[in-house]
Amino acid sequence: MVDYRLRYDALRDGNRVIVVHQAQFTTGVNVTAPTWVDDARRATAG
Repeated sequence: MVDYRLRYDALRDGNRVIVVHQAQFTTGVNVTAPTWVDDARRATAG
């Protein structure tokens, strides 16, 4: 598992804001592509 937390202070329209972004990723998970993926690949192939 991989996780991270990002926090920073910023100004928006003169107001101080605190931005926090967190994510967690699990490795070793197999996901089946949706049925439309092959059509999309063919439609955008150059």
